[in-house]
Amino acid sequence: MKTKETVSLCMIVKNEEDCVLAAIRSVRNLTDELIIVDTGSTDNTRELVLAAGVKLFHLEWTKDFSAARNFALEQAASNWIIVLDADEVLETIDPQAFYELLTDSQVEGYFLRIKNYLDSTISESCDQVVRLFRNRLDYRFEGAIHEQVAPSILKANNGGGLASVPITIHHYGYLRDCLNSKEKFSRNSEIITQELKLNPDNPFLLYCLGLEYYQQDSILEGLNHLKKALTRMSGNEGYFEDALLSIALGYLRLEKSDLLIDFLGKALSMYPGQADFFCLRGFAYFQQSNYCQAVADFERALGIGTIQLTTVYQVNCLLGDAYQASGNYPQAQDAYTRALAYTPFSAYPLHQLISLIRKGYPIECLLERALFGESWPNSESWQEMLTSLKSINLELYLVILVLALYRTFNTSSFCDQELLETISHFLKVLERRITESDDMTQNIACQCLTLALKEIRLCSMALMKDMENAHFVIKHRVNRTLKNTFSILCHLVDQSELVQIKLNI
Repeated sequence: MKTKETVSLCMIVKNEEDCVLAAIRSVRNLTDELIIVDTGSTDNTRELVLAAGVKLFHLEWTKDFSAARNFALEQAASNWIIVLDADEVLETIDPQAFYELLTDSQVEGYFLRIKNYLDSTISESCDQVVRLFRNRLDYRFEGAIHEQVAPSILKANNGGGLASVPITIHHYGYLRDCLNSKEKFSRNSEIITQELKLNPDNPFLLYCLGLEYYQQDSILEGLNHLKKALTRMSGNEGYFEDALLSIALGYLRLEKSDLLIDFLGKALSMYPGQADFFCLRGFAYFQQSNYCQAVADFERALGIGTIQLTTVYQVNCLLGDAYQASGNYPQAQDAYTRALAYTPFSAYPLHQLISLIRKGYPIECLLERALFGESWPNSESWQEMLTSLKSINLELYLVILVLALYRTFNTSSFCDQELLETISHFLKVLERRITESDDMTQNIACQCLTLALKEIRLCSMALMKDMENAHFVIKHRVNRTLKNTFSILCHLVDQSELVQIKLNI
C-alpha cells in the first residue's frame, strides 16, 4: 500500500508576531512539519512560533529573498513543500482533496491563487504563483525579490510539470498599516532597483517595481514601469494577464478613459473571457456617457461570471445606473433588484429605485417587476437587521418592507403567518419612527402609513377567512393601498441622500 505523501511548510519571517500564528493554523492539518527561518526578529515572533511547535532556524538577512527561501527548503524533509508568508492564510481545503493533488505523477508543482487585499480604491488583486511543489534539490527560488520557483521547475521538466488548482491563499501584507509598520515600500524598491542595475530589461523586475509604485499611489510612475515591462514580455509569462490588468487599472486611476478603452480592446482580443476587462471597459464607457456600450460590457462581465476585481453587487449597481441613464427604467430596476439579492439592505440600489419613481417610472411597474426577484429577506431576518442598521435609514428599511410585503401578498401560495408577521413588524417599525422623530410632516406621513398597514392587516385577515366577494375584492384593495404606501415612502426619503451615495471600483 502506497504511503501518504508528506508535506513541509516553509516560511521566512521577521517581526511577524501579529499574524504568523494565523498562517501556521491555516496549514497545520495538512503538513507533517513546520519549517520557519527567522531573519532577525526583535519582537515575540520567535517565542510564538516555538510554542506552536515549529522547527525554527536563524539566517542573517542579506537582502535576498531567494537565499532565505532556499535555506528554508534545505531544512525540509517531506516529499512536498508548501510555501506561505507570515501575512498569508491558506483558505480551508478538504484534506482528502489536497492529498489527491500530491498523487498526480505528472505534476511537479501547482500554481495557487494569491488574493492580495489592498487599501486603495481597488479592494483586492489576484496572482497565480507556484507555492506547492515537490521537494527536489534542483527546485529552487530565483530573484532577490518577488522570488519565484516556477522557472527552475520548468527548466528541469523541459517547460512542463506545472498545473493550476483552485486553491486560494489570502495575502494581507499589502494593507497600508502592514506596509508602513515594516517599511516594505522602501525595502522592496531598493532591492528591485539594485537588481535592475544588473538586468535592466528584466520584465518581471519592471513589473514588480511598477506595482511597488502603485502601492505608494504613484500611479503614473508605476504605469510607466508596467508599460515598459509589457514591451519586454513574450506573452507566455505567468503574470502576463495580471500585468495587463494592472496597466488597465493605472489608466482608470488616471482617468484616461480613451486610452483605457483602446488598451482593453487589444487585451480582450487575447483574453475574450476575462470578466474584469469587460468591467473596466464598461466603467470607462460609462464615464464617457456611452451607456449602450457600458450596458453591453457590464452584461458580458456578469454573463462570464468570474469577476474578481469588484463584486457582482457593484457591477449590477453600475449596470442599473447605465440603464437608468439611457432611459431603460425596467431593465434598471431588474439590475438594482439583483444587487439587492446580493446585499438585501444596501442603501444604494434602494435609493436608485426611488429615483426611478421620481423620474416618472410607474409604481405599478416597479411593484410588478419586484415579484420576479429571487432573493429577498424573510421575516426572520427583519428584526435582526433592524437592530443593526447603520448604513441605511429607517425610511429605506420601510421601502424594502413594502416590497417584501407586496411580494408575500401576491405569491400564489403565501404563508398566512408570515404575512401577519410582516405587517406586525412593519407597524412596530413605524411606531419606533414616530417616537424617535421630531419632524411633524414625517410623523403625519408615518401615521398615514400606520393606518394603511392596519387596513392591509384587516383585509389580509378577511382574505384568510374567505370573506372576499364580487363587491369586496380584497387583493385589489390591498395592492392599491400598498401602492399608496410606497408612494408616501418615496417622498419621505431625503432627496439629498441620493447624491451622497457613490460606488467605488
